[in-house]
Amino acid sequence: MDPIQNPLFKEPVGSLFRARREQMGLSPEDVAKRLKFSAHLVEAIESEQWEKLGAPIYAKSYITGYIRLLGLDEAIRDEIPNINAAPALKTITAARVEPAASSSKWLLAGLSILLLAALVAYLSLRQQPAESVSLDALVTAAAPAPADSATTVPVAAPAVAIPGQSRTSATPLPAVSMAVELQLRNSRESWVEIRGVDNSVLYSGLIPAGQEFRHALDKAGRITLGNASSAEVSIAGERRDLTDVVNNDVARFSVGADGRPVGITP
Repeated sequence: MDPIQNPLFKEPVGSLFRARREQMGLSPEDVAKRLKFSAHLVEAIESEQWEKLGAPIYAKSYITGYIRLLGLDEAIRDEIPNINAAPALKTITAARVEPAASSSKWLLAGLSILLLAALVAYLSLRQQPAESVSLDALVTAAAPAPADSATTVPVAAPAVAIPGQSRTSATPLPAVSMAVELQLRNSRESWVEIRGVDNSVLYSGLIPAGQEFRHALDKAGRITLGNASSAEVSIAGERRDLTDVVNNDVARFSVGADGRPVGITP
């Protein structure tokens, strides 16, 4: 921080928050209830224990909400060390599969063999004389002869069994279930953190404005999304409204069994 401070901020920043809160007759618990985060975060701000607020992007959200609640000048936020530091992004890597150099040659050779075999079979059929078998002959061979007559009784054509009736109907393949996936697009830059059910970080980073973001949620426990008021969010392919889980433009939620967002506290 610049050693030459604005004269308005000669007093420590944390003391300004505490003095204003006490002037408004609010306790740390009152502030925590209004801002929907824990009271220990209020105490960390007033005691200038910035490291307890987590990553700078979270700290900035907490402090901004507190400033607006107290009606203070938002320029106070710039007096806090490292508040505007960019978060460390996790690099998303993808394995590159190199195609086999000879795969196209093998495919061409296989097709050539199949075409040659089909041609040979066709020519063989053309050279053999076709044997005509009447329908009556087939029926006569299948029907038993009467005991008192040597004459074959012709059987009506409708009595002939249709070969297609012996075929078993094809059983449709079961549908492949889609994994639950979060899809996000925002007209503004968004920051996203996805934690697992064991509270481990599955993803944390910034999503540029207008860029689509996708992430599987089969192991996700909680999701935090910044600039949430302008975000377009779909879960399992269905558009979801985050209005009920947004506070100070930050959405904090988990995904219920029905795919709907469920609000959670920090």
